[in-house]
Amino acid sequence: MTATTRPAVRPDGLRPRPQRAPLRVVEPGEPSVRARRRRTRWLAAATGAFVCCGLFGVVAFHRLDSQVAAQQSQYDRLRLQIATLESPARIVAAAQERLGMVPPPSVRYLSPSAGAPPSPAKTAVTHPPAVASSTTTPRQGTSSPPTTAAPRATSSPSTTAPPRPKPTTAPPTTAPRHP
Repeated sequence: MTATTRPAVRPDGLRPRPQRAPLRVVEPGEPSVRARRRRTRWLAAATGAFVCCGLFGVVAFHRLDSQVAAQQSQYDRLRLQIATLESPARIVAAAQERLGMVPPPSVRYLSPSAGAPPSPAKTAVTHPPAVASSTTTPRQGTSSPPTTAAPRATSSPSTTAPPRPKPTTAPPTTAPRHP
């Protein structure tokens, strides 16, 4: 059974009067009770939506942070793999194992002949000195004929590499001006 409480009875046998809310004067621009309740509900709903959006943003940024960390670790692994694959020791080992290449028994460097070297203004070098012969073509607009680099004779083997020649450039062409 449930116990119910009865209102206290005054000594004279009368019941106490119910207490009324204090009365006050309502100003003409003041919102009604219904409008204040509506505003309070709207404010509570807006606060709840703001909190939900904030939590959603935190979760989304946490996921992005973990994706960034995963991509960064994959990037680091790939950089390490590239460095391993580009290492000279691995390239030499692969050339010897897969392609059957062997190191040369000796290295011989060629030096220019004792004759006069060709003039750099007349010879255009387009390939490194290791190429035996090459033919170059002049740029358009110049009148010099193509030059051929002759193979260089060796006088004696040398242990140092010859200096690289400086490439020459053709004179700039002048285009006709149209009035």
